[in-house]
Amino acid sequence: MTTDLDWATLGALPEMLQTAHGSLHTGLAIEPGQSLLIRGGTSSVGVAAAVLAKEHGLIVFSTTRNPQRAEVLRELGVDHPIVDDGNVAEKVREVSG
Repeated sequence: MTTDLDWATLGALPEMLQTAHGSLHTGLAIEPGQSLLIRGGTSSVGVAAAVLAKEHGLIVFSTTRNPQRAEVLRELGVDHPIVDDGNVAEKVREVSG
């Protein structure tokens, strides 16, 4: 297998994926249909968590402080990207009822 990833990125992948996977499955015991809020959604672990959660059938809310990054979250499959302006709980309630 070949890759265009640099060594630093390639070396970080196992830790990033294990952190996200362990948090979702061991820490939270996620089940399809549940909702999940990921804070710092555009971080490497946040991205991995969003992708894994969507693959497992969760409804994913994910935050970013940068309004331009909300589209990146949508492209990853995040159901509800949220721009964190200090009112995350209020924004989640608006979407989820």
